[in-house]
Amino acid sequence: MNELLTIKKQCAEYTFAFSLALCLVLPLVACRAWAETSPISSEAADVKVEEIFGSLMSPFCPGKLLRDCTSSSAAELKQKVHQRLLKGESAEHITQSLLVLYGEEIRAAPRVRGFGATAWIAPFAFLALGGVIFFLWLASRRNREQSAIPAQSPPPIDSQMRERIDRAMREAR
Repeated sequence: MNELLTIKKQCAEYTFAFSLALCLVLPLVACRAWAETSPISSEAADVKVEEIFGSLMSPFCPGKLLRDCTSSSAAELKQKVHQRLLKGESAEHITQSLLVLYGEEIRAAPRVRGFGATAWIAPFAFLALGGVIFFLWLASRRNREQSAIPAQSPPPIDSQMRERIDRAMREAR
């Protein structure tokens, strides 16, 4: 019986904590949703259009960004995107709809997820690997040079030479 009361008390505590968290998080989510769908000014829409078109390749002009494409189809698409932004649609939603319409290959830069992460990580990995190989090669070369020079002991100093060195040292003081 005592265990049942303990379980009921824990359930009540969890329910209270969940309700409190819901009351705190729900307004934040609602504010974010409202901010994403609120209409923006024409100038702000122009900036967003440039951002969107700067991150996507043109399906109409191969090898160019949508921003740099001069075709009439690109100009028409730019107007449509501008209108959608003025109506309050988010830039992320518009970008996703363009990716669905034209495919993932219109991304100007690969995503950092999945196979696209390889395109971002590989250059740095190869650069680091090249650095490690270079330093290993340099160290082995230095070791080879040191082992190629036989260790020689200095020639013995005779008594006349020792006397000249001592005299030069006294004069230098």
